[in-house]
Amino acid sequence: MKLKILKKTPTIYGSLKDGLESIIPVLREHDELALPGTLGNLAEVYHKIGDYDAAFKTGIEGLELAKKLKKRFTIGWISINLANVESARGNYQSALFFARQALEFFERTRLFRKEIERLKLLIKELQEKLAV
Repeated sequence: MKLKILKKTPTIYGSLKDGLESIIPVLREHDELALPGTLGNLAEVYHKIGDYDAAFKTGIEGLELAKKLKKRFTIGWISINLANVESARGNYQSALFFARQALEFFERTRLFRKEIERLKLLIKELQEKLAV
């Protein structure tokens, strides 16, 4: 009797995670401007696969670097990701902080109206969870 060994098929997020993790060291050395966005992408992938601790740590690193480099859109976008991660972890106060930070950026730019509406809904949901 022959046994078939089934290989675990990687998900799209697993493949993305591997690719992003492999490019981070190269960006650290050669392209600091692209690093915050790539860290933000990796944080989002970690969030999608349920690794909230890695998502938060990576997102914070990307956010701090984006602030240092004054990459305003990246600051707003990573803040949204961190709000979602913190909400998923049940850290609603922290999620509210990041959601407000993202809203502040998007309102200042007067762009991204859909993001503004989504953030307002997220903030309302978080405030309701904190009120309970």
